[in-house]
Amino acid sequence: RQVVTPCAPSATMPAQSPQPVPLQAREVSTRKVFMPDLLGDGLDELSEWSFSAEEGEGVDLQEHVTLTPARPKPLRARMRRFYCWLANVGWGLFLRALGLIAVIALIVPTWSFLYRRVLATPEWPELDDEADMPPHCAARHHQLERDGVAPELWNVSLPVWSQELETHDDDKPALAYLGSCGFLQRLGIVVRVFAHLYRREDFFLYQSDPDSGVHEPLVEVLASRFGGAMPDNVKVASMPRTGRVFYWGHTANVIAGFKELLATGHQWRWLIRLHDSAYPMHAPEYMRVFLASQPGTSFLDLKPWAVKHWMASKLNLVHACGSWVGRIEGQQFPQEEVANRGFSWSMGDEWWVLTRGLASYFVDDRLEPFFKLMEHRVNAEEVFWASVVSNIPGFSETIEESLVWRVFSGSDDWREAKHSPDNIVDVRLHTYMAEIKRDWPDRFFIRKVVMGRSDDLLRWLDATIERERRYYEHPPGDLSPADITKHVPGWIHPSHFGRVWPNHTSGDF
Repeated sequence: RQVVTPCAPSATMPAQSPQPVPLQAREVSTRKVFMPDLLGDGLDELSEWSFSAEEGEGVDLQEHVTLTPARPKPLRARMRRFYCWLANVGWGLFLRALGLIAVIALIVPTWSFLYRRVLATPEWPELDDEADMPPHCAARHHQLERDGVAPELWNVSLPVWSQELETHDDDKPALAYLGSCGFLQRLGIVVRVFAHLYRREDFFLYQSDPDSGVHEPLVEVLASRFGGAMPDNVKVASMPRTGRVFYWGHTANVIAGFKELLATGHQWRWLIRLHDSAYPMHAPEYMRVFLASQPGTSFLDLKPWAVKHWMASKLNLVHACGSWVGRIEGQQFPQEEVANRGFSWSMGDEWWVLTRGLASYFVDDRLEPFFKLMEHRVNAEEVFWASVVSNIPGFSETIEESLVWRVFSGSDDWREAKHSPDNIVDVRLHTYMAEIKRDWPDRFFIRKVVMGRSDDLLRWLDATIERERRYYEHPPGDLSPADITKHVPGWIHPSHFGRVWPNHTSGDF
């Protein structure tokens, strides 16, 4: 076993290790740090310090160190740092922002073009371009653009109701019918309805739009019901103004019809407005008894003004000149200004039954200023009638609910135009039938019906009307067959009408 002995220190190795250089004080941060007591137990002091730090009791560093404020960086250093940031990060952000602006500048015009040409709903009601305006309309158009509606028309003053216009009682009052036909495809319905309604004691006036090409066919077909010669209580007249709906010319034609009916000398007591796609629900005898039981009563769709309804909110100022209708840019119809002066606006459609007295009131020359005001309103026909009736001073007749049955589902699948009622077609008859039967006693007409799509409904109505006619024409207990030809020579039951009329081969109606 070998024993190793420690070596003795050599001459080059010192006997004792040199003393280390003492540590110098230096800056420390101002955050809380652990500073153990030199003579204490370091672990115990560390634990106590951590608990006190959590409770917000930090160690006072001023007892241990002296803090000196940091020197601010020179401007040159800060500019150098900003330049570095701009070169690396800022330039990229700038390019991204520039690209976003370019994309937006490209998308906005493209979307605007597509919306106007493809996606946008056409303006309703439709208006004509100013470029198509007839030359003789230009001066009035520029005046309206500059001044709008004359302020003197804002003060609406209607004539006072006269007792001379009161309707007298009559057990069997004569009726007048004012109809129109603006579409050749509806001529079949118009003539079929006429065959149901015609009675020798009543008067019929039909207006046709001369621009629609329906005047001559209407005259020919009606005359053919009488062997080719029109009786003296049936007349077809051309509309004095364009029959374009939603604008004043349409309503002005109706007022012209009032004047013509009142000038005939025929002593009718009620005036019934006929729609060219409405069908009667009762025989004229039923209507006559119904009206005679309510003397001095007109039947009109009369609703209070609803500010959010489209009738109230459509305030484009329009200029109707012949068949041309254009918008007056920068101007609106003075609806609020008129209301602020005491006039009460109302709304309701134009398919009414009016007493002779009320019809006579509408041809009073003192209404002319109000006519001039309404010339510039959109959808005048569904505001004019109800508004006048609501504001007649001293009016003493009664207004009851309209006698026309219709329904609005709001679906474009079942209507022909925006804001039109549903077409009552056979495939949807089960949807409406319960309501039709419920309202049956208090309605004269149903709209809208369509030849070829409402045939089952029309045949059912034909049978109902024929039963009523037999009931009123024959006393109880009289079982003799009814003579259904005595009213109109060559009379054919409406359900047997074909689509091609005598002396007409077009087949369009």
